[in-house]
Amino acid sequence: MKILITSFGKFGRYPANSSEIVARTLTQRRRLGSCWVVCETFPADIPSYDRGRAVLDLAIQEEADAIVMLGMASDRHGLSIEPRAVNRVFHPIYCQPEINGTPVDKNLELGHELQDDIEWWNPDRFVNDANAAGIRTLWSVDAGGFCCNHLLFQVLAAKCADPERYRRIPSIFIHLPCTPETLPETKEEFRGRGKITMEADNLLQGLEILVRFPSSRHGAVTRNH
Repeated sequence: MKILITSFGKFGRYPANSSEIVARTLTQRRRLGSCWVVCETFPADIPSYDRGRAVLDLAIQEEADAIVMLGMASDRHGLSIEPRAVNRVFHPIYCQPEINGTPVDKNLELGHELQDDIEWWNPDRFVNDANAAGIRTLWSVDAGGFCCNHLLFQVLAAKCADPERYRRIPSIFIHLPCTPETLPETKEEFRGRGKITMEADNLLQGLEILVRFPSSRHGAVTRNH
């Protein structure tokens, strides 16, 4: 199996992004577990183009069987599965004021939600096996209002708009916590704010568990009403 891995570059006061660190390692190894990988890193910004369609088209071009999208969120206490995206751009620090509160997709209602059917990945087994291996993994209901939610919403919207072309490509978005290399302060100060770090090797181990047991049934995108 071949997997497209996407990640983001550094942003704000963080000197590095854990998702890019993981993707850089995978680029060198060219493998994630038993799977071949191809990696793409995007700037951590709100793009002026449809990055979601670009990711899906890249997966088709690379003949990838699935897509794993990675992002960093400093408030996460483990690998966080993001099956939901919202049609809203909002972050008081990282987004320009003029785009705060605007939709990701102007063709859909502001605040509209899209839910990804990620059963292809056997997510419950992934969560159980990762936690059993000491790699804390959990579900999330908020992909944020910055570039991670933006990418996930665009991917899901493209699958809905052009299911014949895109819907057959299973995808999943996972937020990663910070690694020690990404901290803008000392580890003690960071932990003092109730946050944690995980080593890049542990994040990679968690992702290797993710790709062990994909289902034979391709996922699909469903709309929440």
